Amino acid sequence: VEVPQAIFTGSKIKSRMVKIDDSPDVPVTGQASTQSENSIFIDPKDNMVALNSNNSTPASGGSVYGADYLYTLDLSETWGGSIQGPNGSNSGDPASCIGTDGRWYIGYIGTSSGQDVSYSDDQGATWTRVQVAPKPGNGFNDLADKNHMWIDAKEGSPYENYLYDAWTDFGGNANNQVVVK
Repeated sequence: VEVPQAIFTGSKIKSRMVKIDDSPDVPVTGQASTQSENSIFIDPKDNMVALNSNNSTPASGGSVYGADYLYTLDLSETWGGSIQGPNGSNSGDPASCIGTDGRWYIGYIGTSSGQDVSYSDDQGATWTRVQVAPKPGNGFNDLADKNHMWIDAKEGSPYENYLYDAWTDFGGNANNQVVVK
C-alpha cells in the first residue's frame, strides 16, 4: 500500500485540553556536563513534581558518572539533584519512576554490569541501592543492558506501586533475551 506524502500543518498544538504557555528551555544543571538518554516521570500524586535521569558525563569527556538524578518540585521552574547519580557512579542507561506512595526510583546498569535500582523515600536526600540482577555471564562483554522500568501508579490497583524492571541479557543462560523482574 502506498502511503500518501505527509503534509506539514504547523507545530502549534491546538486543543481545548492543552494550556497554551510560553515554555522556554530551562537548564536543569549549572555544572559542566553532558546528558543523554533522558528518562522523566511525573509524580502521580503531584504534577508539580518530576524526577528525571540521564546518562551524565563530564563536559570534557573522560570518566562516566552514569545515570544521574535531577528533580523539580515546582513544575520545572527550578531543579535539584546530582549529576553524579544516586549512590555515586554507575554505568548509566537511566530509567525513572515515582510511586503513589512518593517513593522515587532510578534504574541503571550497575558498575558490575548487572541491573541496579536506587530508591529514595525523602525526595532524593538519601538513596538506597538494590541489585536487581547480577552480570548475566562471565565474559568481558556480558552485561544486562537496554533497561526500562514502569510502576503501577493506578490507585486501588491490587498491584499499586509494584515496580517492573526489564532489560536484555547479553551473555549467560538468557543471552539476547528480555528479562523482567
